[in-house]
Amino acid sequence: MRTRRKKTLRPARLPLQLTRVLCLFLALFLLPPPPAAGVQADGAQWLKRLAEAARRNRGQSEKFIFQEDTVRYREVRSTRQTFYNRTYEVTFLEGENYYKLVAENGEPLSIDDAMQEQDRFLRAEQYRKRTPLEVRRREAAKEERNRLRFDLESLALTHTAKVAGRDVIGGHEVVVLDVAPAGKPRKPRNRNLWTRILAGRLWLDTSTGHPVKAEMRQLIDWDMQPKGNLTSFNWLWMEGAWLISLIRNVEPLDGGGAMVIEQRYSSYSRFQADIKLTYQDIP
Repeated sequence: MRTRRKKTLRPARLPLQLTRVLCLFLALFLLPPPPAAGVQADGAQWLKRLAEAARRNRGQSEKFIFQEDTVRYREVRSTRQTFYNRTYEVTFLEGENYYKLVAENGEPLSIDDAMQEQDRFLRAEQYRKRTPLEVRRREAAKEERNRLRFDLESLALTHTAKVAGRDVIGGHEVVVLDVAPAGKPRKPRNRNLWTRILAGRLWLDTSTGHPVKAEMRQLIDWDMQPKGNLTSFNWLWMEGAWLISLIRNVEPLDGGGAMVIEQRYSSYSRFQADIKLTYQDIP
């Protein structure tokens, strides 16, 4: 007696072309979307433009006199302990900036302190008059290597950037950039290479490419400053130049609170040299 085999139902095969279309649909709509095209490239282009803008701005911003107010305080919860609060008038003396102390803790200097400050000014004047400018420039270059510096021009060489959006600050249209070191942060050899261990956000003016503001965080412990140290920078636009208006450093303290140093810059005006003209009759 013969036994009949039961026929098993096989699923119908889709045509090859339809299968390919279905796979493409899944790839486009079900898989996570790729990063926005050009975001990384756009960030790199903005950093190059920033370097050019900062280079141009160096010459445009150097012939200003201004006032600097520096305050250092510790802030814990709602309490604030001020360590110093000083005001300087910054002008030119023999071709270089000179910082003259004019007030402390919101009060004019006492007579004794004012006399000491005047003596300091006279000694600086005498030294600069007898020392050639090239010698003073070499000395200034040595000092610059030992000064913390936020180097805008170097970011295109040391950092990567991504465009995070657009905004308007103080009437300026800005592009928002998130920046970070291109490689693993390493302790700098000199203090003027501090920028290499910073990451954060820049707000660049779209018309000039220069920052309107920046917020940068230190990525490693270095130079007696802890990881997480936050420094903010603000600039203002005046007479064709971007001028620094605020530098604020916030250092987190163990157990809570922060040590804050604020440097505010105001009363900018173009430096005008005193020129005396003597008229003589033509013989």
